Amino acid sequence: MIDKSALDALWIMIGAVLVLMMQGGFLCLESGLTRSKNAINVALKNAFDLIVAALLFWLLGFTIMFGQHDAWSLDLRWLAADFTDDSLWHASFFLFQLTFCATAATIVSGAIAERSRFQVYVLITALISLILYPTFGHWAWSGAINPTSGWLEALGFTDFAGSTVVHSLGGWVALAAVIVIGPRTGRFVQGKPQEIPGSNLPLAILGMLFFMIGWIGFNGGSTLEFNEKIAGIIVNTIISACAGGMMAMILSNAEKEKVRSTSLTINGTLAGLVAITAGCHLVSTPHAALIGAIGAFVMFMTDRLMLRYQLDDAISAVPVHLAAGIWGTLAVALFGHLDALGEPFSRFEWIGIQLIGIAACALFVFPTSYLVLQLLKRLTPLRVSLDAEHQGLNFSEHGARTELSELLSSMQEQERTGDLKQRVPVEPFTEVGQIAAQYNRVMSNLNRMIMRTRLIVRDMQDGIITFSNKGIITSANPGAEVIFGRSAQDIIGSPSGLLLHEDSRQFFPATHLNDLFVTLASSPDEGPHELVGFKNDLSLPFPIEVTTSASPTEEGIQYSALIRDISERKRMEARLHRHSELAQVTLEAITEA
Repeated sequence: MIDKSALDALWIMIGAVLVLMMQGGFLCLESGLTRSKNAINVALKNAFDLIVAALLFWLLGFTIMFGQHDAWSLDLRWLAADFTDDSLWHASFFLFQLTFCATAATIVSGAIAERSRFQVYVLITALISLILYPTFGHWAWSGAINPTSGWLEALGFTDFAGSTVVHSLGGWVALAAVIVIGPRTGRFVQGKPQEIPGSNLPLAILGMLFFMIGWIGFNGGSTLEFNEKIAGIIVNTIISACAGGMMAMILSNAEKEKVRSTSLTINGTLAGLVAITAGCHLVSTPHAALIGAIGAFVMFMTDRLMLRYQLDDAISAVPVHLAAGIWGTLAVALFGHLDALGEPFSRFEWIGIQLIGIAACALFVFPTSYLVLQLLKRLTPLRVSLDAEHQGLNFSEHGARTELSELLSSMQEQERTGDLKQRVPVEPFTEVGQIAAQYNRVMSNLNRMIMRTRLIVRDMQDGIITFSNKGIITSANPGAEVIFGRSAQDIIGSPSGLLLHEDSRQFFPATHLNDLFVTLASSPDEGPHELVGFKNDLSLPFPIEVTTSASPTEEGIQYSALIRDISERKRMEARLHRHSELAQVTLEAITEA
């Protein structure tokens, strides 16, 4: 049994606690970069994957990863181990590795946020905790507590704290999940990406700061002992993160639309952290800054590439963890000190070995994840329904309501019933409550205006009708009832041509009566137009004057017509015409005399 001092074990436990803070970082980051209607779902996934990963990694994952297996037998000494009877160092090491396993699992959460089912995500976490992370971790890290190493470690593959073992592994699973589950509704319209803004960017920035603190334990704790290298490793980690954030800020400001500058800066910082993780113990600080800056650039380009291929990663987890992780793993061989490594091979050989490790992770993790997800897809839906996605996963997956969801629900109920007197509930002393109170005031004013308009329309002698683009009457005021001698109930739902006499065609011979109102409303000349009205078969046709209008609304074009019975005016005009003729005849007779 390896003998480690209590100070070493204490440092590993401190590192584990710091890495555990990264779960809080993921929670804040993902909740902030997604919509509030899904925030509870996102937060619970980041908490629950720790629960699932911890139990499964303790039960079996740690055994697979650090057992001394051979071709004929499995070493089960760590199976559901009782660490209270083991050494302080082994218990500390298990706790440290447990947090790494949880980190690999939670990377997937953000990538498929806002549309994946909670149960499916739990199964993905189980796959990572039981099979993917322990197996690949055994290949790369089993020599940490065993006299023999995994095949990648024996080959000379170097991944100090998990650019590939943790981050790229989680990134490959996330990529497979993004492909199989598909994008969020509305993310791509006619092939063009539509920005879905996060609900709380300050919370996302807080998550980034949690990551920077947690990564001190992630990289610093990976020394597995308290030694003189820790300070340099931590400095390299922070400098790489800051260089990544600076590069991302520069790149985001170079874009025409700067709506993503905040999220890109956050992800650039994280990409710098991921990139330096593999070689923070072997590179100089200037090289650490370069690695972080290039990591952010790789993240940025990968993010754009995914959008081009309509791959919807809600928080850019794949560009940050997979792409930057691959770069960071390769950067070890490009910038690492060969003499510090103590391996008898050249830099070019080292690059080849790193590429083998990267390829091994890709060829093992991605196909396995993809096939498992495709199998699950045949057995159960991987994503929530369209209605559930629209409603939000807070309620559809967990039955959890927020003040905002209650407000939206009340508004939707009002929209459904059309009752403008209904008021939404007001939660006092909250921002949502202020919005609800203001909405109620607006609705009260709107209701008063509508009542006044209704009084005016009701008391008008002129008729007003509205009709669809097919000429079907949708409403009629009392004035229209009087003019046409029909009740609104009889008029509504009938073709508008019902109100017109055939003689109207003399004015528009090429137009059918049922289409005449729509034709007039769609023409540049709104009127007034003289037509011939029709009441019923027992009454005579009568002249009417029609003024039409077409008003665009969210539901389409709303057509209306103001109709005036001009029978009396026509009689007066005829009488005046007769009097004019009589006067003309009289004048001519007087002149001749």
